[in-house]
Amino acid sequence: MASSKIIDILKPMNYDENSERYKSISIVIVSDIHKNHEKINIPNGDIFLHCGDFTNKDDWRNLTNDQIPQSVIDFNQWLGRLTHKHKIVICGNHEIVASTEPCSICNNTVHGSYGHWDSKSLIKEIRQKIQPRIHCFGHLHDDNGYKYDQHANGTLFINAAANLTRQCFKLNFYLDLQKHSNIYQS
Repeated sequence: MASSKIIDILKPMNYDENSERYKSISIVIVSDIHKNHEKINIPNGDIFLHCGDFTNKDDWRNLTNDQIPQSVIDFNQWLGRLTHKHKIVICGNHEIVASTEPCSICNNTVHGSYGHWDSKSLIKEIRQKIQPRIHCFGHLHDDNGYKYDQHANGTLFINAAANLTRQCFKLNFYLDLQKHSNIYQS
């Protein structure tokens, strides 16, 4: 199994691992495993984040509305065995099953996923309006990795697609408890 890539960010210059001032929090990030969850070495961490596509589209074919693909059941059982305190799973375009007809919810029409990537307008929105410290995603199987965006306020972009590399990312960051005691409770 491939090892995970470890990224240490936001580590204070005066960080002392023996001090109780800082709390280290780790997030394990992966995406696009397409039923290969048993083949990926998932390290321990505080939070597990899956950014979509844990099944394949074919898993959903010929099912009735009340049926769940075996791949979803298998993934859920595997997820239950992970030791992370918090687990976040975001469905990707392989898990979102949209009918061919648009549907309306609260006067909003939903047309389903068209599967496009590399949206310049999305990048512009992230850089200029949202400006997150970290942006995690998948979908681009042949270009996984991470990069600090030089155009924004130092956003760390992580493409966690593991379909080809079988690697996930472990992101360590450090919370200053003197400054942020209101958001961290053990």
